[in-house]
Amino acid sequence: MDNLLSGKKICILVASGFAEDAFTQIQKTLNKTGAVLKTVAPENGLVHGWLDNAWGHYFPVDIHLAEAMGSDFDRLILPGGARGVEKLKGNLHTRRILRHFFEAQKPVAAIGEAVELLALCDRLAGMEISASAAQLQTVKDAGAVICDGGATIDSHLLTFSHFASEGLETIIQHMAEERVFQRAA
Repeated sequence: MDNLLSGKKICILVASGFAEDAFTQIQKTLNKTGAVLKTVAPENGLVHGWLDNAWGHYFPVDIHLAEAMGSDFDRLILPGGARGVEKLKGNLHTRRILRHFFEAQKPVAAIGEAVELLALCDRLAGMEISASAAQLQTVKDAGAVICDGGATIDSHLLTFSHFASEGLETIIQHMAEERVFQRAA
């Protein structure tokens, strides 16, 4: 796993209330790959995780969402967490970042509740995704095709219906992809 993502800039987009367990496990795993991780959030300074039905730890924010540019990153990870996703849904900069990643066909991983954020960029029509029951209607309304199973890859997009540490290897492999992603016509 060493240097698999060496030099790749990865945006981890969160807001207070994000899924702390998913965030920390992804962060620890990606740090071993040589990737350059940046936590992007609408909060200044610190962002507050949600862990086991309660507020968790604070984590430093590297870049404020309003100042973040999708072109500054090679990859995007959306770790989920209902409270954080609700905050991101109401932020126009979230839509701007997501649209950039979809238009540029850069690898994106969305986990659990974060799958719902993908509907903001109006690019899900015909894409196969995994989603939890709570997100099904939103992504169906956006034109996505729902797949059974915990994880689905369609072009540059990797989606998980929920976070499980067994999916970390899938995230690493997807983030390491260097091919040019093309959607079938």
